[in-house]
Amino acid sequence: MLTLLVMLFVFVLVLVVPVMIGARMVGAEKTGFWSAVLAVFCLGVLAVIVQTLGLGPIVAFIASAVAGAGMLALILGTTFWRGMAVSVFAAVLQIGVFLVAAGSIAALAS
Repeated sequence: MLTLLVMLFVFVLVLVVPVMIGARMVGAEKTGFWSAVLAVFCLGVLAVIVQTLGLGPIVAFIASAVAGAGMLALILGTTFWRGMAVSVFAAVLQIGVFLVAAGSIAALAS
């Protein structure tokens, strides 16, 4: 049970903290934890909706990027382009964290 809670905590940190940092970097009005949690949740729902629509990969990527930036802009209280910047920053940071974690696990396994 404790392991599950620790993994959930780390998962939330990896998803939410980059959005909070990105929001602060672009000067958004709402940079708190719960605003970032709401933004991450809404982006997850958007990803499921776009996936179930069965769009092609390029169209799905463009639709997700545009709708996601709009959602971030509305939730965090900033402009569309700043919402796009938050999205890109958060994605790059999250991918970096996951790559470092995967590399660490691979190194431990060998």
